[in-house]
Amino acid sequence: MWKYYILQQFSDSFHIIFLLQKI
Repeated sequence: MWKYYILQQFSDSFHIIFLLQKI
């Protein structure tokens, strides 16, 4: 259960970083 939560957090962070690099 907690693994999914961590994976979700990591996914969100990765998306933010990806968007920032795209700009």
